[in-house]
Amino acid sequence: MKNILLTGTDLMVSPLSLGTVNYGSKTSEKESFCQMDAYLDAGGNFIDTASVYGCFPPSTEQHASEKVVGRWMKERNARGKVVISTKGGHPLASDPSFTIRLHRNELFSDVEKSLENLKTDVIDMYFLHRDDLSMPVGEVMETLEEIKKQGKIKNYGFSNWTLKRAMEAQAYCKKHGLSGFTMNQLMWSLAHINHNEISDKTLVAMDKDTYTWHSGTNLSAMAYRAVAKGYFEKRKSGAPMRGDLVTTYKTDINDKIYEALLDLHKETNLSMTTLSLLYFIDQPFPSVAIASFTNDTQLKEGLSVLTENIDSEILSRIHALRGDLK
Repeated sequence: MKNILLTGTDLMVSPLSLGTVNYGSKTSEKESFCQMDAYLDAGGNFIDTASVYGCFPPSTEQHASEKVVGRWMKERNARGKVVISTKGGHPLASDPSFTIRLHRNELFSDVEKSLENLKTDVIDMYFLHRDDLSMPVGEVMETLEEIKKQGKIKNYGFSNWTLKRAMEAQAYCKKHGLSGFTMNQLMWSLAHINHNEISDKTLVAMDKDTYTWHSGTNLSAMAYRAVAKGYFEKRKSGAPMRGDLVTTYKTDINDKIYEALLDLHKETNLSMTTLSLLYFIDQPFPSVAIASFTNDTQLKEGLSVLTENIDSEILSRIHALRGDLK
């Protein structure tokens, strides 16, 4: 599968980004290294992490995921072969009040720590992991631009920002001659999302207005939970589903999408995971799916997106399944 150019950047990236949320915790360092090796061998070049990734049991190490990625890049001499995105400004893992940290000194501190963890001189794409609505958007954007001008980051994006705030930020940057956001990382998948049932209210999901905005501006999008936590694959296998997997994705639209995917699976012999990830190929704006893997079967199915030659008619049929966004 061909790489894509991210809007407003010089970054050519694979359409599948390797997610590292569990690296250093649920996924051991040895397993993480094997996944990154396999991803690179399959032609992938876009690795996504965050300051808070891996900071949960069984790990007690802060910044565990970034550190694992950094050690892998150093050991494999791979920094020049991959594009790195990471995220900051998130509440500290130890903070029960969940206080978002976007003030100048906090962002500078987060960037410096990420550079140290990743063992690199510059971050290719730096995302704000959350938004603080109490802060003037211009103050946040001026800080990001200052960090960029100092050469610590090449580009900056946003994650879990409302469309209204994102548009306000872009308008401020245009007025004041700043680079502005070049990418949006948000919850998005082939599965329809029941927005009212998202348990974490700080998460922001793709909706029709946001999709229309991306189509009009050509701003790049990066999808987390790109396979809807394996909803369609688990449904096909009969695996137990509970909690937010049911409340978030059990909709009439997804019943129809599931039946259509079953037909496509029978025709192509592609897994539900692979078919779900193919949804992001050839969107009307640059789109990248982030996928994290917990076993070798998932990894193989996910990486097939990078190696399979898929007929355009199949892609068109998959795209049509999310007509609610158009």
